[in-house]
Amino acid sequence: ISTIYTQNGFRALYFGMPAFLVQTSGKAAIRFTAYAKAKEALIIMLGEEAVGSNQTASNLACGLMAGAAEAAVWTTPTERLKVLKQASIGQNSKPMGTFGAARVLVAEGGVSSLFVGLVPTVIRQASSVGIRFMLYNPVKDIINNVNGGDEGGTLTYMAAGGTVGGLSVAINNPVDVVKNIAQSGKGQGKGTLGIAAMVYSENGIAGFFRGLSARVPRVFCGQAVTFAAYEQMAKILLPL
Repeated sequence: ISTIYTQNGFRALYFGMPAFLVQTSGKAAIRFTAYAKAKEALIIMLGEEAVGSNQTASNLACGLMAGAAEAAVWTTPTERLKVLKQASIGQNSKPMGTFGAARVLVAEGGVSSLFVGLVPTVIRQASSVGIRFMLYNPVKDIINNVNGGDEGGTLTYMAAGGTVGGLSVAINNPVDVVKNIAQSGKGQGKGTLGIAAMVYSENGIAGFFRGLSARVPRVFCGQAVTFAAYEQMAKILLPL
């Protein structure tokens, strides 16, 4: 952080923020919609009783499908733009805006250039979302039990959401490292496994956990707000 601030000033800490804001709101909408649709499909295939009696497994399955859908439709192109914009920090050329970068990418490499890193992004998002939906209710129940069995409010939702977010990051950070290298262009000519082998040969196992200390608090806070907001909006909209 101090290096970025020294070289490029306070504004540089927010490079890539427009793409990140668009990405975050869009993928949250796709994620929860896809999760609900996956749950509906699962109930049709297996029956409501079977799904209800295996909540942990069904939440994991629906979360995996929702994460894969959001990655394929939304997260990969927006993450590609964010990573490229952040990678431009310190370069001599003037950083482009989000939409300017998108136009250049499409003009030079076609629409497919926006989907570089699709495989690791799908793996990362599917595993992240699957873990979060699988663990959210159990973690929330633990927090409620600690609080005497009372149904918690916003703070409980935030604590549970933040906890599952942090856990998902700790588990799949290696995939995130591979994804970032692929989308920054540093892994050109190498597939997902090739980039993983490169990371291991250069930095060992520790290389797969680079950036973890910054990613955990960011995702913790983000998922705390996301799950709390979802719970509150569900209370308002579901009865309608």
